[in-house]
Amino acid sequence: MTIDDLVSDEVDVVSTGRDRRARDLHVLRAFIGKTTLVACAGDGGVLEDAEVLDISDGWMRVACTVKRSRLGSPKVERERVVRLIDIRDIEGIATGTEA
Repeated sequence: MTIDDLVSDEVDVVSTGRDRRARDLHVLRAFIGKTTLVACAGDGGVLEDAEVLDISDGWMRVACTVKRSRLGSPKVERERVVRLIDIRDIEGIATGTEA
């Protein structure tokens, strides 16, 4: 994660500011490049079909599709966004299984 990520309008930051011990990153790094379901604390909710782009000291960078309404438009549009998730806010992560 870079300072550009934190100030970019194209990146959503998800953090509740929880003060807990840091997570062991080697397990999370196994998810890089995979499409996952990520459960986040607080209002972060559950991110489905989130592609894990990178893991750094304290942050997970994912690309996911969100639904957004536009002012004055009755339609809800889907938009691909990048989110930075505070590692301390991740309550669960899973990949899909193939049949």
